[in-house]
Amino acid sequence: MKVLFKEKQRFNLLSLGLSLPIFILLVLNFYRLSDSEASFGSNLVNNIGLTLLLTFVGLLVLVSIFAKLETSITKTETSVSFFPVLLKTKTILWSDVESVFVREYNALQEFGGWGIFRVNLPVARGLGNNRAINLKGNKGVQLVMKDGKKLLIGTQRPDKVKEIIQKVDF
Repeated sequence: MKVLFKEKQRFNLLSLGLSLPIFILLVLNFYRLSDSEASFGSNLVNNIGLTLLLTFVGLLVLVSIFAKLETSITKTETSVSFFPVLLKTKTILWSDVESVFVREYNALQEFGGWGIFRVNLPVARGLGNNRAINLKGNKGVQLVMKDGKKLLIGTQRPDKVKEIIQKVDF
């Protein structure tokens, strides 16, 4: 099947530039504490907290370095993969989609951030069954499935996606 649209996204250097110094400072502080006999080991709770924080920030840095969101659209389906979080490519057939459109969104307010999120808030607020797969930015392809579920896939090329989805026949 001929691919009509393909996009690969990665974290930009700014996000790495912000997280890497924090990680380095934590490592240096952790090393300084471990070198000091009076501080390290005297308060086990603080040491466990520092170790957990260091591990968490280190994992965030690693995910930032290797994260890659790939989206492709054909005449019959759209596929999305998000390494290293989503290990299998997710394929959505256009026959399962009720409507599709490009929209602007607020990642923090609507989904709690960037990555893969599922919002299961009360349907009365209109947020039930919402999912998002995004890496950066505030524009995405909103898929509304025939079963009522919604999936938003982030894009950095909204105009091109609009053009392509107009060609796809529902």
